[in-house]
Amino acid sequence: MPIPRTRQRPRQVAGALFFGAALALLSLASGCGDSGDDPVDQLLECAELRGALAEPGSELAREVERVRLAQGLPKQLFEPSMGSTDAEDGNAAVALGNCFGRVQLGLLNDQLDALAAISPDGISDGGREAAKKLLAENAERIECVLAAGRMPWRQFRVNHRLGHFAAMPMLDEVQAAVRLLLLDATHGGAEAWPAAERIDAALGWTEVLSRVPRIESRVLAANLRAECLEGVRFLLERDSATAREAQRLEATLRAQLAAWPGDERMLVGDRAATMHAYEALRLGMLNQIITPEERKRLIAEGKLVELQETSPALVAADELIYLRAMAPLVAAARDPYHTRGVTIERAMRAFDVTPAPFAKLLFAGDLVIAQRLVARDRARCETWSLALATAVGIEPLGHDTNPATGEPYELRAEGGFIRVLAGDDELLEPVVRSFE
Repeated sequence: MPIPRTRQRPRQVAGALFFGAALALLSLASGCGDSGDDPVDQLLECAELRGALAEPGSELAREVERVRLAQGLPKQLFEPSMGSTDAEDGNAAVALGNCFGRVQLGLLNDQLDALAAISPDGISDGGREAAKKLLAENAERIECVLAAGRMPWRQFRVNHRLGHFAAMPMLDEVQAAVRLLLLDATHGGAEAWPAAERIDAALGWTEVLSRVPRIESRVLAANLRAECLEGVRFLLERDSATAREAQRLEATLRAQLAAWPGDERMLVGDRAATMHAYEALRLGMLNQIITPEERKRLIAEGKLVELQETSPALVAADELIYLRAMAPLVAAARDPYHTRGVTIERAMRAFDVTPAPFAKLLFAGDLVIAQRLVARDRARCETWSLALATAVGIEPLGHDTNPATGEPYELRAEGGFIRVLAGDDELLEPVVRSFE
């Protein structure tokens, strides 16, 4: 029985704006437990962490107990009853999936990637024709996505008891939904207010995705929100744009900043998935845990055989090092990112001081870049909120420091435009026409 597994990691998107999620169907290797067992049952069994708890009173068992007391185990994150599974009862997550039905989301997202949907100058004449054709083919789907976003209950469900093997179709669905809305807003010929409605809806889907407690979803949400804000820039450069559109979009950013999910959510979720992965390693599932890209890298570095031949005792030692390094990262996650440098550096150094090949090569490499991307996501939202609020003459939220760098924001009003300098070379500064 094939098992759907999603594990697209930030290391695969570093430096890239567009983010694609891969869903691989993998079968369990022979020799992993009783061949008569249901593979899904075996993966659910991994959530019990029996390997890590095999020696009561051991250092590893004590670390697992600390995670349990903090409600961070895979089976503790799993919520069996999360509302109706019927879109008619207001379940936006189910409704969004219904919008795409049997469409090949990978192909659709590839088409949207190729169109550079949010760039005012990035689409050639031929590209504009392709955009019109794609929008025409997906007109009903866009309306469906808009309708789904208006539903009252919006929460995606992940079965954390399956760890990195859990199906996460919302990654592809939200990516396609956001980009279709942005393409329609920027190149669909809509007037300013309907275009703002589509960008606003796209921002809404990124916010829902950002609440899923996994690194994959949080990084994708950050990258998609960056695309949305470039859509805001494009919209407000129109002569027809007014303070009404700017105020609507600022209100959405203001609400998202007020309900911002802390970094500890994604770190706790990723730690739970990794604890599950260590259990899968004990069952001989290394080949199912690593992605094709990781396999190629490990072979090139001469590390694959080393990992394949690691003893159970070394797997336990590796997991202990990982959990000890994660504890201070999770504890510090409520503080601004720019204040966590020493904590993050110390945690990453732990994987070098004591050999922990699984943690270093597979599980911990994403942690630094993910936290940095999320900090810049917030900084991007704060600077845009500040610029938009100033442009329409309302009181800004009061954020004055870039959480990624610790540098103060600088607000400038020049030549009828509002500009916010973020003190960060990796952020595009917002520039908005003053509507006062």
